[in-house]
Amino acid sequence: MSDSRAEVLQAVQEGPQEETEARLSRTLDRWRSERPGTVARHETVQAGNAIARRAWILLGVLKLRWVTFDPCPLCAPLSGRVVGSQQPFVGDGEVLDAGPGKTPLISKARAHPPLHDGCECQVLPSI
Repeated sequence: MSDSRAEVLQAVQEGPQEETEARLSRTLDRWRSERPGTVARHETVQAGNAIARRAWILLGVLKLRWVTFDPCPLCAPLSGRVVGSQQPFVGDGEVLDAGPGKTPLISKARAHPPLHDGCECQVLPSI
């Protein structure tokens, strides 16, 4: 379940029913102020890695490496993973451990970072 969906469910289910509208309103207000920056960071990493992956392939690189910087529990297992340039780093439906007390991520196929919001990983050639 996505973090956003979980937040909405929590706002609906938590506390007295008559306060649900106020809880949802606070959640949406917070999203309006915080979410644009989060989306911009995610899309910047997404575009940069998509372009880098394509450039490495066009330059004839045959293998790519997932590189992490201060990895989170989701990305740590991918640190240094090497795949063929036409292969995904993460398979469709692969379950990734998010760490103690966190919901595991069931991923779609990922040919390059980002794996999650806030991900700062990169794809580099593996020589």
